[in-house]
Amino acid sequence: MEAARAEAEKIRLLGGAEASAIEAVGKAEAERMRLKASAYKQYGEAAMLSLVLESLPKVSSTDIICTHVCDTVL
Repeated sequence: MEAARAEAEKIRLLGGAEASAIEAVGKAEAERMRLKASAYKQYGEAAMLSLVLESLPKVSSTDIICTHVCDTVL
């Protein structure tokens, strides 16, 4: 009878340890995904800012041309 209780306790402890390990892995993976998403978001914002800054000279020169044409026509 005592051997059965000891075996049951062993199984319970092993199950608890395995559950804790699985939980730790899950939390680590969730944190990795959160950090990855944050990095992608920052990259996305930086890429968008870069595109805007690259297009400003084009927009500015187009605006100057439009202003000149509009003044000439009017």
